[in-house]
Amino acid sequence: MRLKYQETDDNSPLHLPPGWSWAKVQDVGEVKLGRQRSPEHHHGPYMRPYLRVANVFEDRIDVSDVLEMNFTPKEYETYRLKRGDILLNEGQSLELVGRPAMYRDEVPGACFQNALVRFRAGPSVTPSFALLTFRYYLHSHRFQQLAQWTVNIAHLSVSRFAEMRFALPPLNEQRRIVAKIEELFSDLDAGVTALERVRANLRRYRAAVLKAAVEGKLTADWRAEHPDVEPSSVLLKRLQGEQQGILLPVSNGGIRSSRRSSRLAGSHSFDLRQLAETGLPSGWALARLDHICKEIVDCPHSTPRWTDKGVACVRTTEFRPGRLLLDPVRYVSETTYQERIARLKPEAEDILYSREGGILGIACIVPPGIRLCLGQRMMLMRATVSSRYLMHVLNSPQILSLVAKLTGGSASPHLNVGDVKAFPIPFPTSTEQLAIVQESESRLSIRRRGRSPGRSQPEASRPAAAGHPEAGFRGSTRTPRSYRRTWIPASEASTRVAGKLCPRRHRHRFEAAASNAPSASDQADTCNGQPGRRKARGMIAI
Repeated sequence: MRLKYQETDDNSPLHLPPGWSWAKVQDVGEVKLGRQRSPEHHHGPYMRPYLRVANVFEDRIDVSDVLEMNFTPKEYETYRLKRGDILLNEGQSLELVGRPAMYRDEVPGACFQNALVRFRAGPSVTPSFALLTFRYYLHSHRFQQLAQWTVNIAHLSVSRFAEMRFALPPLNEQRRIVAKIEELFSDLDAGVTALERVRANLRRYRAAVLKAAVEGKLTADWRAEHPDVEPSSVLLKRLQGEQQGILLPVSNGGIRSSRRSSRLAGSHSFDLRQLAETGLPSGWALARLDHICKEIVDCPHSTPRWTDKGVACVRTTEFRPGRLLLDPVRYVSETTYQERIARLKPEAEDILYSREGGILGIACIVPPGIRLCLGQRMMLMRATVSSRYLMHVLNSPQILSLVAKLTGGSASPHLNVGDVKAFPIPFPTSTEQLAIVQESESRLSIRRRGRSPGRSQPEASRPAAAGHPEAGFRGSTRTPRSYRRTWIPASEASTRVAGKLCPRRHRHRFEAAASNAPSASDQADTCNGQPGRRKARGMIAI
């Protein structure tokens, strides 16, 4: 039986294409709730596998943990699954209620439990089109709107699901819609894969740039043009006065130090000589981190008391190499803020450094024009040298390798404050530090084209690949939702990434990845958060 569409809620299209009609779910297929679990069914002569909520994911059946239950021959005929049946989560968390997947004989002879609803397509609908419709209902939150709470579980209910409206096109058009959506999904998957490959290559490129910066290779020409620059050893002595044992000069491949860190200089995990023997330029020196900083303080060892408004309090989850992402911002009260800046008040160009947890060993700069305090698992540094140079050194592969050695094998990785203070920092002259920063950031600008220095931006997020047949309902292809990103030409990405620091034998990989990146026509109509600016074809997100 087909029903004339009468309701006009905002969640349904008001008009259907010619030849389409509205029906109820129960009119286009059979709706059945699974068999209830009971201790009496845990043993018996007719043990059979059955699927439950833990096995049903969106468009995927997980067979890694399939249980068995006793089903008599009569029960088996009632609850057995057939190829093409669609299973939906009847009881789940609210955001996952109604999550659908098609049964494709992953577990031959399987039945299903009463936490699942089975939809068996009738002659007027194809199983694939029904699955796309239910996936659309999941992502458009129609299942959520229909669900009801019982204790801590949202229930879809067989009766409410059976009464849901179902847009029914002719069978041939259903098949064409499914084929087109599968084609678009394949293109999207290929685009996401290509984009991830480009991003991985850019991460390697960034590491290569910072490694070359720390080793002085980026400014070799600059040093040749400025042979009379004051040696870094003179600058270090001037910074530290008459204090002894702070200078680790590179001279004939040797290092002298009268002050040693217990874990850095004394352990087998790292030897300061290793860094010197990599070939630092003449005139450079190695200095302990705490000797080129005015202040190095640890964060308060307490959980911030969060408020809805007030002063920003940063978390390590907002740290990215070289930048701080304050979107969304978490706040503390003015009283809490004053408590958390008792050791040192953060100022613009100070360095934030994560020393504990999943985001470990990342340095970024405090942006100008914002009051903030420290959350947990971080340190604050105020340098006597170029803050941006020191930040790049802390994010370099050399220091990250040291961090990995100091934290390797730990169930709860963290850096001791004393070890961080003793980090060996390659130290050029102040003018060469500025030259290194300028050259490094020029090469790394591919990652932040269009962003203002010091300003935080939301982290780019990949569009979800989950799809729905709404495009078929409305006669158009609906593009995935986009987040604010930085977009650059794919050709420029391949050219820049395959630049001076990229070995020639690998350049074709970068170029191929960029040429295969998804075009901007598959993205929404915003560019860098500015509505109305449409991205040109051939742009990729960084």
